[in-house]
Amino acid sequence: MRPAGRAETDSLYFDYPHFDPPSDRSGLEAPTKVAIVGAGPVGMTAALALAREGIGSVLFDAKSTFNDGSRAICIARQSYYILQRLGAVAPFLEKSLGWTTGRSFYRGQQILEFEMPDSPREQYRPMYNIEQQFIEQYLWEAIEREPLIE
Repeated sequence: MRPAGRAETDSLYFDYPHFDPPSDRSGLEAPTKVAIVGAGPVGMTAALALAREGIGSVLFDAKSTFNDGSRAICIARQSYYILQRLGAVAPFLEKSLGWTTGRSFYRGQQILEFEMPDSPREQYRPMYNIEQQFIEQYLWEAIEREPLIE
């Protein structure tokens, strides 16, 4: 819930960008082979993976900015390996908090503690905390460097 007078993307913690709607594509000589509907983390990751294979794509989303706040708590290790293959892992490592031990609390009392499997041979920790708006920002920054993605 937002305080009265605050817009949807007003935030003390994150500067939400605004994206203009796509331009008219009807006059293009070679239409894009892939249209991706949804420019959240999965859509942006799909666009980057396609570009890595030499396939152009265009991203569509109903929103004109990133998601407001976070819809996810953690990212698993395998996602970091994917981000590494896409050339986008560096800002994630700088911002996120890797962990191996999880704890849950209820009314100030710890009710659960668990250890995630880990090994010194692994390049990344089992889980990372990072807010979704930063996930989207870093993926978008990688997309901006990729000429095959519109």
